[in-house]
Amino acid sequence: VLRYTLSSILNIIDEQREQQLGVYQTQQLQMQDVTINDVRVSELRTRLESNDVDVSNLLEQQQQAQILVRQRRLNSQPFTIDLDVSSQRVQNVIVRLMLGPREDGNLEQSRKNFVLLDAIKVQLQTGRNRIQQRSTNIEWTTRDVTPISEIYRRVMTTLRGQREELSVNELVGENGRFPQRLLLPRGRPEGLPMQLFVIISPIERQQQQVVLENTAGLMGISRAAIEDRRPLGYPLDRRIDNEQQLLSMP
Repeated sequence: VLRYTLSSILNIIDEQREQQLGVYQTQQLQMQDVTINDVRVSELRTRLESNDVDVSNLLEQQQQAQILVRQRRLNSQPFTIDLDVSSQRVQNVIVRLMLGPREDGNLEQSRKNFVLLDAIKVQLQTGRNRIQQRSTNIEWTTRDVTPISEIYRRVMTTLRGQREELSVNELVGENGRFPQRLLLPRGRPEGLPMQLFVIISPIERQQQQVVLENTAGLMGISRAAIEDRRPLGYPLDRRIDNEQQLLSMP
């Protein structure tokens, strides 16, 4: 009950904030001297798969035996987002990539269902620029944690000389980041309509310096999004009165 009460209070506060701030003006959204020519996304696929978890260390047993627990879980295929952007001058920008459902209704009705996939800080060069982002490179996400049994196996294999060296980069520990396999919602056999919203903005830096050395990904957000002073959901954090004007911007 407390959870839903707090959620209702936060929704009311958010609605009051939107009413006070109003809608974004065209000059607040339009990026001068920059044009998005094309956006391409590789095929998005999700699947349910069986995953074995080694729980041998959780149980007291007299004989050494490997105990596995099998679970069904959601996984997604890595995908790539390709942007073709033109700039009339050299400038630093932030590119926001937001994924949301593609519904029959307008953007105003579905804007709160969009998720910020990533915010990328890019230096645009004069002319055509290609910006490519792979889902596996989103810094606030992580691969599955390497099981203790797998770490032990690799260490023993290295000690026996059956492999040259043990690379720490191959191992993933508990780090509080979001699983890469859950980036996409569960699809349907007939397909789940989704859409990608891309906006490029000049970087408006925070007035106070923010320490971001090793904490950005741990907070479930990219480093570039923290450096920029705009809200995380920009520009979908405010009411949209003219959807066509927003989507027709270069």
